[in-house]
Amino acid sequence: MSGIATLLSVIARFIINKVVSVYVGPAGLTLIGQLQNFVAFVLSVANGSINTGVTKYLAEKKSAQDVHDRNIMMSALWVNVVCALLSGVVVFLGAEYWAEALLADVKYAPVFKLFSVTLLFFALNTLFMAVLNGKKNIKTYISINILGSFIGLCMSVTLVYLFGLTGGLYAIVMNQSIIFLVTCVFVMRTQIPNLLFQAQRFLPSREHLKKLGMFALMTFTAAAVTPFVNMLIRTNLIDHFGEHETGYWQGISYISIMYLMMITTSLKTYLLPKFSEIDAPEGLRGEFRYAAMIIVPLVIVSATVIYFMRDYIIVIAFSSEFFEMRDLFLWQLVGDVLKIIGWLFGIMLAAKAMIVRSMIANVSFGFILYVLSIVMVDQYGLVGATYAYAINYALFLPFVVFLAWPAFVGSLKSNASKD
Repeated sequence: MSGIATLLSVIARFIINKVVSVYVGPAGLTLIGQLQNFVAFVLSVANGSINTGVTKYLAEKKSAQDVHDRNIMMSALWVNVVCALLSGVVVFLGAEYWAEALLADVKYAPVFKLFSVTLLFFALNTLFMAVLNGKKNIKTYISINILGSFIGLCMSVTLVYLFGLTGGLYAIVMNQSIIFLVTCVFVMRTQIPNLLFQAQRFLPSREHLKKLGMFALMTFTAAAVTPFVNMLIRTNLIDHFGEHETGYWQGISYISIMYLMMITTSLKTYLLPKFSEIDAPEGLRGEFRYAAMIIVPLVIVSATVIYFMRDYIIVIAFSSEFFEMRDLFLWQLVGDVLKIIGWLFGIMLAAKAMIVRSMIANVSFGFILYVLSIVMVDQYGLVGATYAYAINYALFLPFVVFLAWPAFVGSLKSNASKD
């Protein structure tokens, strides 16, 4: 079911990407990528970066399950509301600055002001989805994803067709707030509202705030570092080659996102709560082997097919204007394979709340990727960005295996206490 929902999401993104490529070209694709990364970064702040923790703790088995779940959800709700409101104020007051710094034109300031207003709905939508995932309401979770993909498709295509680049930018900051209304309708049909309204007090639990807060440190580095580093890399590429050629790098990045999402979304929906509820090392090893036997061959075959079909993919997914990006495929795809294998071990770090280890991995290799990108681009041109990507994840894989190993051999408690 999750795979079907993800496939529909990929199809929707593919159509959106095609429309954007035809109507705004490589330069417009570059600016849309900048805004998408900014939205992702701000959202990781606005929701307190706690939603992965919400999924993990709701998935755990507790003796007083209802009380535990109620405290987790109430605490998370407070964090989301407070962080989203504060983040919205910062985005609104700095709208002109963000427009100039990220999109090179102050005329786009209203886009950021609208985003500041809708930010709370973004944050609450991600929270409710995390709750549904943690409570294993998978049918509801997937139904919302399917409807969300359809809504995002209709809105994005319509606005880009009518208003070009400006319409695409507005679609990015509006669609999640509309999807939030759909999420509310579905959530009201579950037991989640009853569970919350049964609370004797509507204040956050200090104990659970602390648990979520520690987890947020780990999640923030994962959720915020990647879009932030991508913004820095894209800015460096724009300085070197301009917005048009940088659009080729943005295009190959989109291809990675679209086909890897088929793999990561489905398995994250399943693996994070599954790893969280398994305590025995033998069970974790068995579940990990099961996932690896599916994901590793799948990503290798997918990357191989994409490489040999790259000329057709460029024309179908983008336009002939993007044909020069064909030289970027090889090392980007090598990096994708290494990244996904490392991602399997990264999920283990998240599921077992190995906080310090996860933070070290995400921050250090985000920094390494940026530095490698600068060095490789200076020496090899635009293709150097893909060299940096592959090298970074070749180094990342053995490192994250080392960090996650205690969970597999049964020494997790002693190591986690050091974290």
